[in-house]
Formats: sequence, C-alpha cells, structure tokens
Amino acid sequence: MPFDKKVLFPKFGLETTDGADDFKVWHCKWNAYMHISGLDEEPETQQVNILMLSLSNSSLKVVDNLRLTDAQRNDTEEIIRA
Repeated sequence: MPFDKKVLFPKFGLETTDGADDFKVWHCKWNAYMHISGLDEEPETQQVNILMLSLSNSSLKVVDNLRLTDAQRNDTEEIIRA
C-alpha cells in the first residue's frame, strides 16, 4: 500500500500524558497508523521523520538528549523503546 499522507498521525506529548498507560495507548495508535497509512512500507528515514513530527517539542527535546547511536536514531522502534 502506498503511503497515505491524508491519515493523521497520533501526537504524543510528555507534558500532556498521565504516564505509562498513556504512552501504551499512543504506541498502539502509532502502530496502527504505521500500518493503515502504509508508512511501514516506506524507508526508515521517512518513518523516523514522521515520528519526530508526532512528538511535542518537549518530547522531542527528551529524544534529542537520549544517548542513542546514529543507528538507533534512524530506527523508529529504537527511539520509542528508549
């Protein structure tokens, strides 16, 4: 399935979450988005870029401060797992 840009990605923000349960819900929505939009069939770099757009500014700052290798920074599941 080609990537459908019309499908809205789920947003995640640390400042608006109530903890692990909210993250689990967001992660479930992210996985569904990956599948129904066709993003899971796109190059990993595009997947990572869309993931970064789905994060709030404060969440993105946290990701930027994680000690991830270049390989991990280019893998959506590695970023989410961190």
